[in-house]
Amino acid sequence: MRLAVLSLVLIGFLAGPLMAAGDAAKGKVIYDTICQACHGPDPKKDGPLGPSIHGSAKALVELRVLQAKYPPGYKPKRDTTMMPPFPQYKDDIDNIVAFLAK
Repeated sequence: MRLAVLSLVLIGFLAGPLMAAGDAAKGKVIYDTICQACHGPDPKKDGPLGPSIHGSAKALVELRVLQAKYPPGYKPKRDTTMMPPFPQYKDDIDNIVAFLAK
């Protein structure tokens, strides 16, 4: 019994970071409204101006959306400065990440 409980706790601990905490439906609305123009309708494919962003890590999404910067040491797929910051979405980062994880 203790082993079963310990296993469930361990699985929850390890799986937690892999599961996005946001609302993917809200993230899709933001993606369709803002991101799609450059990244295209399918985040799994490159868009006309921006690269595929499916599965992007929260740290990357947060810096790109809020500050238009890359995390230290990150090698961008396309090294451009075309994307402006969107600080008005600071409360929606988890939603965007959840959508991009689908």
